[in-house]
Amino acid sequence: MKTQLLIIALIILPAFLFSQEAVELKRVNNPEKKIVSVKKSDIYQLNSSQKMIKPLSESERIEFKIPEDFPRCATTGDMRKNENEYYKAQQAWINKNPEAFKLISKKVNNSN
Repeated sequence: MKTQLLIIALIILPAFLFSQEAVELKRVNNPEKKIVSVKKSDIYQLNSSQKMIKPLSESERIEFKIPEDFPRCATTGDMRKNENEYYKAQQAWINKNPEAFKLISKKVNNSN
């Protein structure tokens, strides 16, 4: 009986392992679900016509005369989440204040 179980295990186990590998390969090589990587520099460009402003320190906000209602980047410890929220808020602000953003953007980008 033990010999029969051993033989069955030696036949079934490799078949099971190879079937799991096929599932994993299918998952990894699925062309419909590609992961898109984004360069950090692209984060600052939500659309091609406007360059976003990176998070500014308080002294930079004063130096460039940034309006008080312009978004600030939170510091909750989750940098990626903070930046995502900042850029979403910035885009909303830009949509409401396109002319003011052009002026701010020129000041900030000319200083670099």
